[in-house]
Amino acid sequence: MEMTHAQRLILSNQYKIMTMLDPDHAERYRRQQTIVERGYGLQLRELDREFGELSEEVCRTLIAIMEMHHALHVSWTNLKDNRGLEQRRLAFLGFDAATEARYLGYVRFMVSVEGRYTQFDSGTHGFNAQTPMWEKYQRMLTVWQTCPRQYHLSANEIAQIINA
Repeated sequence: MEMTHAQRLILSNQYKIMTMLDPDHAERYRRQQTIVERGYGLQLRELDREFGELSEEVCRTLIAIMEMHHALHVSWTNLKDNRGLEQRRLAFLGFDAATEARYLGYVRFMVSVEGRYTQFDSGTHGFNAQTPMWEKYQRMLTVWQTCPRQYHLSANEIAQIINA
């Protein structure tokens, strides 16, 4: 992360303020303040990760994944006979905090801050699936997008999507 001296001073002051506003995380903010003030290049890379970026395309894909899960639930609810499909298999689990933290953060933002998809159960781990899910969701999304009536899925279409 390249910063001018003025930018480093501003960010250092922000961390100092955060130390006072959020005493529970004060040690973390003090550490970050020291890194910024002294310009420790290796540790500044850690800050780069905190200021991560998701492209518009990835954000749209994440929304599509959440929308697909919404459509699965709506379709399952509207089926006359849904006994062959377990509702728990339709649940949106989220993403793996260890390997997909950026995606998980966006999902949490969409639900908690934006107020979308509040019907999803975040579970005890807050959408942390604890296993990588991106590739699975991509396969599911590919199948869902080929369905002619994406919000009126048949039992067979639902099964194909969740088994992708």
